Amino acid sequence: MRQFGVVFLFCFLWSLNGQAQTLSETLLRESPKLSINLGYNYETNLQKSTTYQNSQSSAFQISPRYRLTDEYTLIAQTGFSQSLSRERRSDMINSSVGVTRNPISILDVADLRPTLSLTLPTNSMQRQDDSLRGAATLTGIAYFRTFSRWIFAVGSQARINNHQFSISAINGANLQTQVAAFGTVGYTLGKFQLVARGSQRTAWSYRGKRYGFFGLDQSITYIPNRKMAFSIGHSNQGNILARDGLRSNVALFNSRTSVVYLGALYNYQ
Repeated sequence: MRQFGVVFLFCFLWSLNGQAQTLSETLLRESPKLSINLGYNYETNLQKSTTYQNSQSSAFQISPRYRLTDEYTLIAQTGFSQSLSRERRSDMINSSVGVTRNPISILDVADLRPTLSLTLPTNSMQRQDDSLRGAATLTGIAYFRTFSRWIFAVGSQARINNHQFSISAINGANLQTQVAAFGTVGYTLGKFQLVARGSQRTAWSYRGKRYGFFGLDQSITYIPNRKMAFSIGHSNQGNILARDGLRSNVALFNSRTSVVYLGALYNYQ
């Protein structure tokens, strides 16, 4: 989620003549046939009373984009992650390949960008412990034309996972299907963008049990030019309900689950 926020801001939001509006269509049309995004992300949790609770990690991602036609662009992503605490495990992240379409105008008030992607289980932990074989994801994001410094976007996502077994190696339920809704609100101050994002995700296991998850994220991103972006932020995500199944677990900040992150992105053309 943290790295996605940096890529989201850099690729689809831009400040032009004091107007923070969605220029994804313009950027896609102006981009060369081949471009590559290089991203780096560092994150750490806030609860470190014991060595076991200390969690720090970094990740490097490469995301090439190849324009197939005037309307469709081939996208891909892969990379590596490195745990900086405890066992200091290094691994590939799950890779993905997909196709995105140039934004579709909705009544001249918003631009809808649909994306279909396939996930490849290149992360050995999810492949071995969770028996993940792959996944298919359909995402739609609508960017509103605010013609002001404000930024508004909403979207939804559907995902189907394919696991070899319905139960993971640690006896947890693997999730077969997921649907999510998310929204973004932000404000542009010169080359800085203040953005808050929220998401709600419902998932079902192979045995039909339903789970609910939330995600809340706030970030400040500095975009000096169209090639670079730097971000710092905080996020909290987890189960919607507490362990008793009655009380709400949704919180903007939680000392046990909140994460602080730093991100950087460079676009090579």
